[in-house]
Amino acid sequence: MLRLERKIYFDNFRKNPVFPSPWAGKIGPRPNGGNTMKRTIVTLTAAVLMTTGLAIAQDSRTVNERRENQQDRIAQGVRSGQLTPRETAHLESREAHLNREIRNDRRAHDNHLTAPERREINHQQNRMSKSIYRDKHNGARY
Repeated sequence: MLRLERKIYFDNFRKNPVFPSPWAGKIGPRPNGGNTMKRTIVTLTAAVLMTTGLAIAQDSRTVNERRENQQDRIAQGVRSGQLTPRETAHLESREAHLNREIRNDRRAHDNHLTAPERREINHQQNRMSKSIYRDKHNGARY
């Protein structure tokens, strides 16, 4: 008997759920005119485009900020005695080479860096940063 009652209850529940859909049995337009997916896609596309524009504008600032930051790190290493004169000369020489490369790349493209150039410069700045850290923490003192 219990199984039969359960079956009847679940069969009735499927036909008449306790929480019916607000649109069940209604004929007519959907809420928001049925274009919710279109709005979502347009909103997401706009957000991606705005974010991309900000990222591109920030890249040129980032290259310059990293150059200044790395120069400050080298100067701090000299002041604290963590960098020897030979290490300092080597780092400064690499930094000057990178600065010349950035300047030449910008001159070639109306004072802008192309995406591949930016990637290459970022890679070189990453390597430079590791070199600065390694030289400052290698235990050699002046």
